[in-house]
Order: sequence, then C-alpha cells, then structure tokens
Amino acid sequence: MSRPRTAGQGRRRQRRTHPLVIAGVTIFLVAVVVIYAFNQGLPFVHKFTVQALVRNSVNVRPDDPVRIAGIDVGQVQKVVPAGEASKIIFTLQQQGLPIHRDATLTIRDRLFLEGSYYLDLDPGSPDAPIARDGFTIPLSNTDSPVQFYSVLSMFDTATRTSLSHTLATLDQGLGPDRKSVG
Repeated sequence: MSRPRTAGQGRRRQRRTHPLVIAGVTIFLVAVVVIYAFNQGLPFVHKFTVQALVRNSVNVRPDDPVRIAGIDVGQVQKVVPAGEASKIIFTLQQQGLPIHRDATLTIRDRLFLEGSYYLDLDPGSPDAPIARDGFTIPLSNTDSPVQFYSVLSMFDTATRTSLSHTLATLDQGLGPDRKSVG
C-alpha cells in the first residue's frame, strides 16, 4: 500500500530554464557561427594586407596560397582589374612579416600543366624600409609565368604549319604500327 504523503514530501519543483533564455542563447550561437563563416575566421583579428600589380594574373584565384621560401604564409583574397594590369590583393600571417618595400612577387605553377598557381613572395632586403599594411608591390617588381599559348602565338602562320607537319610526321614514325593492330 502506498504511504500517505506528508506536507514536506509533495511534488518537488524542478527549476527549469526559461524558454526566452534558451532562445537567446540559441540566437547568440547561430550569430557567432554565421559571423565566423562569412568573415573567414575570427572577427576583429587584423590581417596584414598587401597588393601587387601584375601584367597577367593568369588564373590566380581567391584562396590560392602565398609562399615565402616554399612555406605558406598567406592567402589571396581577390583579383581585380587595374587598367592594363591586374591587382592581386592578399593577406599575410604574422610568420610572413616583415616585408620590405623592395619585395618581389612571382606567380608560379603549383603543378605543371594543372592550372593552379601560387604567389612566390620574396620579402625584400633587410636594408630596405619595412612596408606598411596596404603596401602595393609595383609592376616592376612582379613577374608572371609564360603561358603555352604565348609561346605558340609568337610563331607566324608558316612556322605553325611546319610545326604541325613535323609533329604529325613524328607521330607516324614513333607511334604504334597501325598495320599490325586489328
């Protein structure tokens, strides 16, 4: 049989969190995740920004790496046209600093014929003044890779036809014996 309840043994009142507090915490957490996702990192963290003018930005894209001596020290943010040239805007991490006003930048292939690139940054000589945030590397201090179409475009029509004929003859001579196949 059940025991009779005394006055102190009634239902215990559980202390619950108010629904508005739960909603507020949820909204705060969603806001933090959205800010982190769209800011590409922690908000209010300053990144050292550098710009470089290049004649041909090839296929440099946002998020391509920036390297000093083969070590990733930054990332391309965007590439915008700047008259006859292109302006590459990138950020550097603390380990990539300082850079000097005589810094040079070369666009290099990541893998041969793959089509992706990285920026090879030479931070400059220690004797030169240190560059400030927002510094622009001038066109005279940048270099782009030679594209295959540029090599072929320097040939005139007769040379291109001759090159095509030479490659076709080499294919015939070095290719598989077509008579024995089949």
